[in-house]
Amino acid sequence: MDEKHESNFLNRLLKTENKQQRSLFSKTANVVFNSVLGRAIKEKESLRSNQLKPSKRTTKTALLNEKELLQQAKNEAEEILAETFHQSEKMYQEVQQDIAAAKEEIKLKKEQSTEQYDKEKVEANKITRKAELHAQEMLASAQFKSEQVEEEISLKKAAYHQEIDRELEKLVKEKEWFEQYQEQVQESMDRKEKVLFYETRKKIEQEHLEKAALQNKVDYLKALNAKRKINSYRIGLVIFSCTVVMSVLLAGLRYSTPLFTFIITCLAFVIACLAFVVVYINLVDGKNEKKIKGIGFQNASLIEKNKALTDTIEDLEKDIKQLSDEKIQLERTKRQSQDNMEFLKIMQADLKESEINRRILESENAALRKHLISEEAIE
Repeated sequence: MDEKHESNFLNRLLKTENKQQRSLFSKTANVVFNSVLGRAIKEKESLRSNQLKPSKRTTKTALLNEKELLQQAKNEAEEILAETFHQSEKMYQEVQQDIAAAKEEIKLKKEQSTEQYDKEKVEANKITRKAELHAQEMLASAQFKSEQVEEEISLKKAAYHQEIDRELEKLVKEKEWFEQYQEQVQESMDRKEKVLFYETRKKIEQEHLEKAALQNKVDYLKALNAKRKINSYRIGLVIFSCTVVMSVLLAGLRYSTPLFTFIITCLAFVIACLAFVVVYINLVDGKNEKKIKGIGFQNASLIEKNKALTDTIEDLEKDIKQLSDEKIQLERTKRQSQDNMEFLKIMQADLKESEINRRILESENAALRKHLISEEAIE
């Protein structure tokens, strides 16, 4: 490639010099020819102007002068052309000498550059061999390290998988046990809730029935007491009336007659009967008061029982609330166990994906190392 380039350069240089020489020669010849031709034309025109008076002598003289002028111009042109040719030959020789010197200099540079190129090539081959050996050593070391890392990763992966499997199996067993326990607790809670509900309902109904019966008795006795009071009031009015009548009769009639005596006796008997009725009514009403007090005592005891039942109901409500809290806690624990199962599944999926990505990266790294080593070897 360098020899061809140098030969092309020399050929271009020679062509350039020849073109310059030819152009210089042609320009010089044109200048000389134009100057001589111009001079001849001027002299010819001057002669023609002098030939306005025609004569044979002048015509011959003009012809002779014209020939002399042409011969003189021809001689001058030949001298100028010879001088120009001599100068061009001289310039051509100088150019040839310059070209020879340039060829010699290029040859020396070529020899020097060839030696330098050979030295650099030998040095580059040495460096390339060293780089290849170093790259092979690095590749072997990297391959060995990669195998070690892969072996360690595979061992860690196996241990990690075993641990995850154990944890998963443990969680599955715990989940099964927890589900069974949750079912048992749920059944027990349902039974307790039903029993408490029925017992509470039964006690409340009994309480309402007893309370209604006692209230009916109280109402009945109150009605009897009100009736007794009304009867006592009426009998009292009758006794008062009879007493007033008897007093008036005793005061107004001083003389006793059988009719008067009979009337007085009847009034006294009526008053005695009415008094007996009042006493009887009061005695009966006293018994009723005792019954009312007894019913009140029963009602008080029933109120205490009701209060105790209310406390029992509150305790049952607390137990129900506690059972509800336990149920909620069980639901939370169930959701937490389900979340743990889902988390383990996600971890397994991530582990598989990371393993796939690791293998892809290892293959890409191996391909990249081979590519870099091949590029270094080419350089």
